[in-house]
Amino acid sequence: MVNLTNDEFAVIKAILKTVADNCNYYWTNENEIDVDKIEYANYLKLKKDLEYHIDLKKYDVDLTKLLYDLK
Repeated sequence: MVNLTNDEFAVIKAILKTVADNCNYYWTNENEIDVDKIEYANYLKLKKDLEYHIDLKKYDVDLTKLLYDLK
């Protein structure tokens, strides 16, 4: 576990909100995705980048919902 200062935690929270804004067009789950929105292309890139670092299929997480909750 990394020990973070309050300032570092605030910046990480802002980073996550920025990612959520760029990759989710107010979709609350994967069934609501509008494939014609730029956020969808960003979402696919994020998903690909995440899959490079972690096997997303091993986790019971709806990435779209998680991003929505971070907004």
